[in-house]
Amino acid sequence: GHSKSDRLVYRTRQEEESWRERDPLRTCRRRLLDEGLAEDELHEIEGAARQAVEDAHNEAMRAPVPTADDVLTSPYAESDAGD
Repeated sequence: GHSKSDRLVYRTRQEEESWRERDPLRTCRRRLLDEGLAEDELHEIEGAARQAVEDAHNEAMRAPVPTADDVLTSPYAESDAGD
């Protein structure tokens, strides 16, 4: 769904599963593994992705709780130019 309030009434579970099976990321991964290609690289990429998500989560959890005044500031104006 597009949000937690999206009840997904416009698609059936069968339709979702049909598209999930055709997901290009899944089919490419499956094909590479079936052909014995890039197994180590895929595990390395997946591990790095998991670590990046975990690091971002930990950084967000360490961030100070925003104040009411923070609503009036722009995160884009305050971001580092090199990021």
